[in-house]
Amino acid sequence: MSTDDTTQGYDPAEDPDADPAMLNPRTGGQAAGGDEADADTDAEPANLNPRADGPDGGGAGTP
Repeated sequence: MSTDDTTQGYDPAEDPDADPAMLNPRTGGQAAGGDEADADTDAEPANLNPRADGPDGGGAGTP
């Protein structure tokens, strides 16, 4: 039997990406955005669907 590491199964305990702390979730004020230091504009509530309704905005009212 081989002792090569490539034959070992997946062990989440050895995977740094499996650690929830490594995901760096945004919480509190950072989750809502708005802070000047917050570079993630996707977290802004207005960016969930930034298009305005109507003919100029491309929203639901646009044909």
